[in-house]
Amino acid sequence: MKQLILMRHAKSDWSDETINDFDRPLTSSGQKAAALMGKKLKELSIFPDLILSSSAIRAKTTSEIFAEQNGYSKEIIFSDDFYFGSEEDIIASIKNTDNNVNTLMVVGHNPIMEDLVAKITIDNQYAMFKTATIVILSVPVIKWSGLKREICDLEKQYNSSDFSDIK
Repeated sequence: MKQLILMRHAKSDWSDETINDFDRPLTSSGQKAAALMGKKLKELSIFPDLILSSSAIRAKTTSEIFAEQNGYSKEIIFSDDFYFGSEEDIIASIKNTDNNVNTLMVVGHNPIMEDLVAKITIDNQYAMFKTATIVILSVPVIKWSGLKREICDLEKQYNSSDFSDIK
């Protein structure tokens, strides 16, 4: 059994309209939410073996802050496909993941994250991805290449607003 952690990037800053979408940074509250989610998963003893992330600045920063707070010190792999592509591109990346990785984390964007969950979960379960939301799926495969439609169970969904108790 594998575990897939899906996270939508934290809140991005729209205050400067001259910045293109790909380069938008996080707000200070977005930075705090990313840190909070890393701490919460650490508190729950949930640690990714590998983090894959969109290369867009807001997702990249979210994954880096999450990783620091969660205790993840390995390489984060950034992909333009997670920003410019579709859920099929994310599925292809997941399927190509080394089988020694048991807990895989993917940091991306909406609506792709919601579409991904609907596509790979049993009964096409729906998850609402507000910013900094994390969804944890159990993946009943031995090899990541076995990921297919309607195979995963949605175990948990967490939003940073659920964890105001974490400092």
